[in-house]
Amino acid sequence: MVFEKITLYLERNTLFSFCSCIIKKVDHKAGLYFLAGILTVLSLFFIKSIYSYSYVYHGSDLRMKSGYVLVEKGVKTQNAKKGIFTYGPYVKLAAGEYKITLNYELSKNAGASFDIVTDKGKKLLYKGNLLPSQKQINHKIKLDKSCEIEVRTFYSGKGDLMVKQLTIVPLSVFAKYDVLLLITLFTLFFLLYFKILAWLMKLKWVQNKSRIDIVFLTVFFILLFLPMLHISDAEKSEQENRMLAKYTPLIDYRGGYNLKYGKNFDAWFSDRFWGRDELIKVYYKIKKINKYTITAKASKLKNDWYFNDNELSTLTISEKQKVQYKKNIQYLLQFCKENNIKCYMEIVPAKIYYAKDGLINNKLKEYNDTLPQFIKYIKETLNFEIIYPLDELKEADKSDYVYFKTDHHWTDWGAYIGYQALLKQLKKDFPDIYEAKEGDFDISYSKKVRAEADRKYWQGYTCNLLYQNQDCSLNIDYKYYDGKNKHINAISYGEFHNSDGKYKALLIGNSFTENFKPFLVYSFKDIKRFRCNIAPNDNLKLSRWKKEILEFKPDVLILLFQEGYTDKLRTIKD
Repeated sequence: MVFEKITLYLERNTLFSFCSCIIKKVDHKAGLYFLAGILTVLSLFFIKSIYSYSYVYHGSDLRMKSGYVLVEKGVKTQNAKKGIFTYGPYVKLAAGEYKITLNYELSKNAGASFDIVTDKGKKLLYKGNLLPSQKQINHKIKLDKSCEIEVRTFYSGKGDLMVKQLTIVPLSVFAKYDVLLLITLFTLFFLLYFKILAWLMKLKWVQNKSRIDIVFLTVFFILLFLPMLHISDAEKSEQENRMLAKYTPLIDYRGGYNLKYGKNFDAWFSDRFWGRDELIKVYYKIKKINKYTITAKASKLKNDWYFNDNELSTLTISEKQKVQYKKNIQYLLQFCKENNIKCYMEIVPAKIYYAKDGLINNKLKEYNDTLPQFIKYIKETLNFEIIYPLDELKEADKSDYVYFKTDHHWTDWGAYIGYQALLKQLKKDFPDIYEAKEGDFDISYSKKVRAEADRKYWQGYTCNLLYQNQDCSLNIDYKYYDGKNKHINAISYGEFHNSDGKYKALLIGNSFTENFKPFLVYSFKDIKRFRCNIAPNDNLKLSRWKKEILEFKPDVLILLFQEGYTDKLRTIKD
């Protein structure tokens, strides 16, 4: 009874019927050639796809020693010492010939070189100099066996070096292990053809099948091959802001078997099939119809306000943390006092206070006065006043946006208000310090976001976390300030000189200092800026800059960060 039901199902199943029709038209030998031909073509296609990879690494994807700053898709020297600047990416390459291309920028007075090594630096494949006039260097290497490749850049300690991109392109690769894969698949097809299909042919089939069934199945099988028309060789998805799955062979170069090959291959193909980027765009356009969109990293509210996940959580400071923060601030103040430095700290209020959205109004009810109470506690116990321009920014927000809608940073307008709050405190100790006015700047407007070190306009970091970089809600004209004073020179990324100034200042903070420093440079003769949230370090540890502070001998030390970064106060003291 069970066998009869199975037979009836197979008789009615169009797919099996179609296969039977094809097989009946040819003898076993011709059918074997036909299947072997298809298998060979598919295997060669996958071999070509797997070994046509071009590995592309932006400078920011490489590993760095200390003394650098991240710029758009690259990395640049900042207070770097002589020696290795970047290294990596430790990509495992099969035996074959490759072309390695390094894109860079080098100032005229700088010196730099690079090399290509394997075996963790023990085997040198090539070494050459980087010249300011070239900006790109190419070199071919030949590998006799599979190994990890490392490309290192060396900095002379003078001038500026920026590593923009490293590209590794295969020119010829010996795909010997995939021949084994081809033989394995061929054997499976052989068994499938002679054992399973031969048995199916003995069953009673429904005759005179409709032509529409044949057409449907033909179109169906053609559609199955469409995703394989182009396999992306990208290393990173710009839309999703993540690294894509890499191909892991069935048999590695050591001869070992990959027991998770099916799962690994599925992840690789799912990340790279033809048309995937367009499907992602359609998917997120459908999601955008919802009024409230949340991912694990960011949220988009109904009025086109974007928030990082930590921006929607309430700041808490336990009693234990309060005591620890106080001790660390006291340690910082003592260091400044011993070296005749005036210390100031400004905490930028959270974005949630300024979002024009009904859902945020409900969220604000969860907020308490934790930070104001902590600031009051520090004032009473250490007689140190932390600047917290909550009310000033609220008043300024009535006339223009103090925070970007699609990014977690404050705008130029918000930073200018924060600068005025700092100057109000500074003038108590330095009455003759110059305060920048709006007339000192060229004012312009743009719907895009400018908040990072490269000073370029884009859609915004938070929006990018939601993978909507091609369709952000850029519907606000933000106010931007660009200084007119020709006496202000940027000596390097973190150093500025103003011949009209009188005092020296050291600015320590996170990315909120980027929109803040263009105003601050008007008030000081020399400024040195240290950005604290640069990988691999993300802390306010004083020992990171102690030596340079003592050498620079500033009159003023300014600590600036946003409310969500307050917990880093625990890191000031080692």
